Amino acid sequence: MTSLRSKPHSLFPIIAIVFATFLVMLGMSIDSPTHDVTGHIDSSWYMMCGRAWMNGLTPYVDFTDSKGPLLWLIYGIGYLISPCNYQGVFLLSCLSFITTSFIVYRTARLLVTNRYIALWVAILMLLAFFHPLHYETRSEDFAQLFFVTTLYYCIRFCYTDEKITSQSFRNAMLVTGMCMGAVMMMKFTFTFMLIIMVIVMLYVAMKALHWKYLFQGGAYLLLGILLSLLPFAVYFLIKGALTQAIYQYFVVTLSTAPDKTPFFFLLHGSKTYLIITIIAGLSILPMLKQYRFVPIIIALWFYGITTINADWSYYYNSLNFLAFFPLIALGLKLNKQGITFHDSKARAISIVIIILLSVYAILWGTNHRGHIIHGQTPEKIQYHMFASWVGKVPHARIAYLNCHCIPACGDPVEALPACQYWARQNNVTITMKTQQDRQVMKQKPDFVIVTLTDSEHVSMLTNLGYHQLPTHVENAPFNNKGLFTRYALE
Repeated sequence: MTSLRSKPHSLFPIIAIVFATFLVMLGMSIDSPTHDVTGHIDSSWYMMCGRAWMNGLTPYVDFTDSKGPLLWLIYGIGYLISPCNYQGVFLLSCLSFITTSFIVYRTARLLVTNRYIALWVAILMLLAFFHPLHYETRSEDFAQLFFVTTLYYCIRFCYTDEKITSQSFRNAMLVTGMCMGAVMMMKFTFTFMLIIMVIVMLYVAMKALHWKYLFQGGAYLLLGILLSLLPFAVYFLIKGALTQAIYQYFVVTLSTAPDKTPFFFLLHGSKTYLIITIIAGLSILPMLKQYRFVPIIIALWFYGITTINADWSYYYNSLNFLAFFPLIALGLKLNKQGITFHDSKARAISIVIIILLSVYAILWGTNHRGHIIHGQTPEKIQYHMFASWVGKVPHARIAYLNCHCIPACGDPVEALPACQYWARQNNVTITMKTQQDRQVMKQKPDFVIVTLTDSEHVSMLTNLGYHQLPTHVENAPFNNKGLFTRYALE
């Protein structure tokens, strides 16, 4: 559609992307300084696992969850930067989305000649990444970087005048393989999502090159995957935990997945998201001259894989990058009409867009219950009451007995998981329940949080010598949870 000829270099797009991303995330991310540590849900699992890893515990042996080690590593590094809150993770997620937005910009530049139109596409993509229903940063958000990177090569192969050479094919396959390996170490179903773009690139390359290069490309794809997996494999080998890591991450996680029929694509999933996905995939079709149905095929494939286990609406955040298609369609229309902008006018428009996005993010972010604008709410008071008790024991070992990791009161006081199955996962198995009960009966946890209506486990804790600490706060959400300890605390 356009050649890759060199364009005048400008730092303005990079500066604009950095400012836009930071300001939007400052308002919308519950990890940012505009939010209290209260209110984390899934991300509190990641933080607990990352913190445990950084404190010498072995993943999948001393603690486990259904996510991959790369996600825990991100949160572990974030913990080292800022141990008692999520601001370290906020910095890392800012870097991730700045990089993601820049790759979106580079992808748009493959299709439009005007760099400001490409910049507007990249900036407006932040509305998709941080839409009004977005609440907290999860694996789906960190995966966007690897999705758009693969999309960049897919669009480069399909819609530019660049001649595909054996070298460019190998490079694309190597980077794509590394992306597949990276997302496999976050949430392995993401790997299957990227397969469709690999198939597209292999098909286009087969038309441009001799079929024998397909085997070479496949070898580089595999090499890229292995390069991403190798550091983790070496670590677990050194720890003597490779078999356990594979078993816990893949086998056990699959055993906790919801049981759905093979017709998941038709029978399951949000029809609203399906309609949005179809619109996104078809939006660019009139603007394309070749491979016109590739975007809709990619979109429907991602939707189909997502619906396999989309028990919660946030699972559909994996589709956020698909907003690129309708946005670039608008960009192509502007580009086709030959609308030109002087630098000063184009930069002014860019600044206005950034300001509007920032206002949206700052105002909408106040809807989050942990936002500092709400002051000391009953939830915050009760949360920090839980945390103050747990903080009386340095690096306390905590277990959520037959309940989810709510409230995640160990985050501000650097608590650690008491056992392998330290909290109840969705679709918990009998083995998980039994092993957790066994560790509690051995009095491994310093603190245990249990639902007070769970009379069986409350009685068990009392018989083991645990006693309940006062945490009741009027109109607070965690009054149904009890915090028990085996220490005499005041």
